[in-house]
Amino acid sequence: TRLREKRELEFNFSDFAYDLHLKSNLSAYELEQTFYKLAEKTLDFKVKYTTKNSAYAFVCFEQMRLEFSTNKLEITAQKDFYELIANLQLGFTQFELKEFIGIKGKYAKNLYRLLKQLRSTGFLKMQWEDFCNIMQIPTSYKISHIDQKILNPAIAELSAEPTLFDNKTTIFKNLTYKKVKDPKGRGRGGKVIGIEFYFT
Repeated sequence: TRLREKRELEFNFSDFAYDLHLKSNLSAYELEQTFYKLAEKTLDFKVKYTTKNSAYAFVCFEQMRLEFSTNKLEITAQKDFYELIANLQLGFTQFELKEFIGIKGKYAKNLYRLLKQLRSTGFLKMQWEDFCNIMQIPTSYKISHIDQKILNPAIAELSAEPTLFDNKTTIFKNLTYKKVKDPKGRGRGGKVIGIEFYFT
């Protein structure tokens, strides 16, 4: 989203704390090592795609820099990747980008990305472990926590009806989910092994 505005981005490194599960008072050494781990993954991110006449492959980001005195993180996108994003040739359409920007919850955003891939079918089925990994759900969460803190709020946001005070459309109409349990399991239906989503 930010790359649509310019190629060279600036962030406060603390903004990454939640997603990276960082403690708030990192030592200088811990901050440096955390930056290197983030940079290693970010600078290794690649895109591959094929058109009618050509095949392309390139890294997405060419440089990262952390300024210790200001905690400012600078990220520079590779030119070809920036042009793909800026020209809306990769990922979201302009309408979907506006939808995505309007979504508040972290997990709602992750679920949006998943469901938009199946927008023509209205159905998504995944293995439970894959779903938890993609959604970035903490391993400490119990099933009940996932329902209460993640699934129910995300579905409420993504399937919310428009009100008198906004002109938003419902993103996924009639959005529901069902957890798939191991039929061989004991107790209350067995262990959860998958999840299914349905929407109009």
